[in-house]
Amino acid sequence: MNPPIIIHIGLPKTATTTLQKHLFARHSEIDCIGQPTSIISEKNLHMLHVITRQDSLSFDDGFDRFLENTVNPILRACKRRATVLSEESFSTGASFPRSVPRREIASRLLRLFPEARILMVIRNQVDLLCSWYRQSLRHVDAPTQSLEEWFDSQWQEKLYGSVLPLLNYDLLRQLYEDTFGPDRVKIMLFESFTQHQEQFIDELSCFSRINAQESYTLLNRRTENVTVTEQEIALRRAAKHLPAHKLISRATPLWVKAALVRLAAHGRRVQPTLPTEWNARTADYYRESNRQLATSTNLPLAEHEYPL
Repeated sequence: MNPPIIIHIGLPKTATTTLQKHLFARHSEIDCIGQPTSIISEKNLHMLHVITRQDSLSFDDGFDRFLENTVNPILRACKRRATVLSEESFSTGASFPRSVPRREIASRLLRLFPEARILMVIRNQVDLLCSWYRQSLRHVDAPTQSLEEWFDSQWQEKLYGSVLPLLNYDLLRQLYEDTFGPDRVKIMLFESFTQHQEQFIDELSCFSRINAQESYTLLNRRTENVTVTEQEIALRRAAKHLPAHKLISRATPLWVKAALVRLAAHGRRVQPTLPTEWNARTADYYRESNRQLATSTNLPLAEHEYPL
């Protein structure tokens, strides 16, 4: 039996970075050909960019060359029990700049990896949206909007470029089941990872055909992208808006910068919550999709308070 190829499509804010850094990149029975190895492998990064960014005409015209010169050599080098291709943009597609639509990405993945199986991790939409907002506050150009204002802007743009449609999980399930077949799509809950980690790891290891005990050792209590603090936000914004901030940054010793970062990281964590009105709107927006997903998969969405 050939080693299985697992394509992990995300979604964002569902422990993706933790799985990539601590499991996929470190497990002795996994050949990791997506994130995070694409950071250090130009060939792997090129493969991801072609799949997610290249326009359709160019992709079709160069498909045979791409398969022979890039994809097949990467796969031939994989000798372990499982090969994992992990990339969040497979589930976000054209909702972000420079990426092609999600349906096109799924079609390309099938052409390149026809025997692959799909791993998809989802999260209660309200919690995920709050986490997405908190994560955005880490950037120097972080939004100055409150969570309610940010959510309102996402709501106004939901037909054209908002993150909201990305969390219609049943549509994504249908896309990948129609493309690869229902028996080759595995959907798991982020809440299981955080609340029943051993069970989550056992299930994931069984799906990937890797040693569960090693998986547990690598993942036990691991977390990435912890919630930003109020002090970290203030530090980033101050650094951005100070007069001659670039000159000041270059003149500041590295040890001083490191000390400021460590000090800010110990502040109070930002924990915004959606007002009741927005919770109700979110529930209405996702309810029907979640009901269809629960019916199709028997996932315990109600147990984790998904809108139903």
